[in-house]
Amino acid sequence: MNIQVEHLIGSYYIAELDEPTHSSGGDIYYSKDFPDTDNWCTETFGSQDMWGETPVSGWKRMRNKYYFVTKSACELFVLRWS
Repeated sequence: MNIQVEHLIGSYYIAELDEPTHSSGGDIYYSKDFPDTDNWCTETFGSQDMWGETPVSGWKRMRNKYYFVTKSACELFVLRWS
């Protein structure tokens, strides 16, 4: 899996996965395209944080980008999925 890392954009460390190669069928947020990484994040960090709310578990996803509040969580994600 190819992962690009952007260090500290705003308050987040970002790991960007390649976009899906298939047509998303109108699902612009790729809500069903990353089940393995989503499940791993939930098992490792807890439920995904909600946008616009104070972070609780420290991670969330939008499209093909995973946002982490700590550098160590982002690094763990990259180590696991590289």
